[in-house]
Amino acid sequence: MRTQTIMQDWTNVSELSESHVPENVYDWLTPKAYRLSDGIRRTYDQFELVRIQEGIGRITDYEKQYMRGDYAYIRQIFLLGDSHPQVYARTTVPLKVYTEYKQLFDNLGDRPIGESILYNNPAITRTPFLVGAFAMAHLPFMEYSPEGRFANRQRYIMSIPIWNRQSTFNLMDETFLLITESFLPTIKPLVTD
Repeated sequence: MRTQTIMQDWTNVSELSESHVPENVYDWLTPKAYRLSDGIRRTYDQFELVRIQEGIGRITDYEKQYMRGDYAYIRQIFLLGDSHPQVYARTTVPLKVYTEYKQLFDNLGDRPIGESILYNNPAITRTPFLVGAFAMAHLPFMEYSPEGRFANRQRYIMSIPIWNRQSTFNLMDETFLLITESFLPTIKPLVTD
């Protein structure tokens, strides 16, 4: 029997115990879902990207270990499967990188960043996934999501562990960007070919 676990910190995906992760979420945290948008397209009949907010903003204390300064270009989105949010993603780009590649970032529109920028450039490499489960109350999507606004009134929902994965994409040993993805509890199990 699987137990719901709230981890206090990030851990390498290779150290993740399958027995501590809900069955519907486990494969999403692993390289089986390396290209997240592809996984959602395989699992759901309809895929949609909804932009929540993008622009220059203050980064979290945690994000500061990956980039200099207090500000970065931040893009926050929901990935929808069959018209419902399944994943919240936050991309944080150092200001130096954003300035150099501004046109690429500004022209993303409603397209996934991986398909549009990251996977087409062999010079950009990805670090192994770090994973962690955090109480829903501590996740930034709460202020944007209708589910989040409802959950704010429901104390028991606020304690539900939300599983997350993150990785950095590097260009010439420098952080190109950091992506953190939060998998909502209702997500279906990943369809793997």
